[in-house]
Amino acid sequence: MIRNPVEQTQHLLADIPRLWRQLPSTRYMVRLRDDTNIRKPVAGSRPPLDTALLDLKDGRDITWWVNLAIEEMIEAEVEPENTPSTRNPDLAEQCAWLAANTPWIAEHNPDYHAEISSLHWMYRRAAGRADSAKLRCLSCGNRAFIDGEWLICTEVEEHARTVKDIEHEHRFRNMEPTSAICQRYGINEDRIHQWRQRHKLAPADRQGRNLYWWPWDVFCLINPTVAEAINARDEHTTKEPA
Repeated sequence: MIRNPVEQTQHLLADIPRLWRQLPSTRYMVRLRDDTNIRKPVAGSRPPLDTALLDLKDGRDITWWVNLAIEEMIEAEVEPENTPSTRNPDLAEQCAWLAANTPWIAEHNPDYHAEISSLHWMYRRAAGRADSAKLRCLSCGNRAFIDGEWLICTEVEEHARTVKDIEHEHRFRNMEPTSAICQRYGINEDRIHQWRQRHKLAPADRQGRNLYWWPWDVFCLINPTVAEAINARDEHTTKEPA
């Protein structure tokens, strides 16, 4: 059944509490975050899925969206109704509130649907439920899959690229100002600002009033599935021989 964007986002929000209850224990997730055996990138940070595991357990992204929506409603002189408790945050209550207010939030935040979809995927992945992650061709956006070292487009044979080539194209680029990063990846500055507020993205440098960012960091946030494949390869190749 095909849902419209609002219904799809509401469905995903309703499913997040179920996935949250299936997350591994905090102690296990700390082991997942241990990077002592993982090669450090030359530029930028590691893919966001690893650094967000504990945040998923705490529900920090959901709380952030609730707080943002309430602030925006107050600024727009709209009275938020039935707001979730801030003293004892409850993930299910917060998700239900976001779902009920999804039409308004999405109207004022163009990236809201995509962000909730990405967050739901991260919960699925952390809960071990992402059995077949959906990949998209970086050239045309059609469905793709990873076969060994190759990212293969299901529609255009010539769009096949090695994961290593994709990594080198983005990981080793020089830092770029906000406007250039947004143009390169087709996003708006608000999305960069939101990622920074949520501690998912940190500026590489500041020159006057201009903030600079590593393209690799932004690429990983936009393409978490590809980033996870690269990270899994790094973990495999840096493990000690048995």
